[in-house]
Amino acid sequence: MKIRSDRQDRTIHSVKIDEDGALRTLAYVVAQKAGVDLDAAGVTWRAYITSNSGGIGSTKYEVTVEIIEDHAAATAAV
Repeated sequence: MKIRSDRQDRTIHSVKIDEDGALRTLAYVVAQKAGVDLDAAGVTWRAYITSNSGGIGSTKYEVTVEIIEDHAAATAAV
């Protein structure tokens, strides 16, 4: 990820992340909050975006992140 910084009288830091990168970043944040290592044996994850049309011109988007810890697979890997 390349962060672009532009300093004048103010500094703006910006980055463009594609959808897969954004979902992966969110998964890592959720895993960190849950105390889970996404790279550990027996851990898989998925993240996806859904939309809900609430009416005329009103669409809301949500991201769902699921982190799955397969305890049997983690034990077998040890």
